[in-house]
Amino acid sequence: MLTKKTVYLALAMLLGLTLGDIAYDVLEMFYLSSSIVQGVGWYSVLAEKFFALQPLPEIIFDMIGAFGGYYLGKIWWRIIYVEDRRKKNYKLNWR
Repeated sequence: MLTKKTVYLALAMLLGLTLGDIAYDVLEMFYLSSSIVQGVGWYSVLAEKFFALQPLPEIIFDMIGAFGGYYLGKIWWRIIYVEDRRKKNYKLNWR
């Protein structure tokens, strides 16, 4: 059971990292599109440095995603496996 929990938490952290990276990429796209609107081409922004933004925001987004994924994985592990809510039948009132 320990291996299953470790894999579960690792995959939750990977999901958090992926979502943090997507959030950073969306932020960077807005930054590049605003530089195009201001008259500065995206090629000149990227020619000055490799990243359009500083690398620190990407590191922060990735850390928030990893920590958030870890804690969300712990919460869902408790809900699904410890409290065993997955076997209960819930009625959804969609009508």
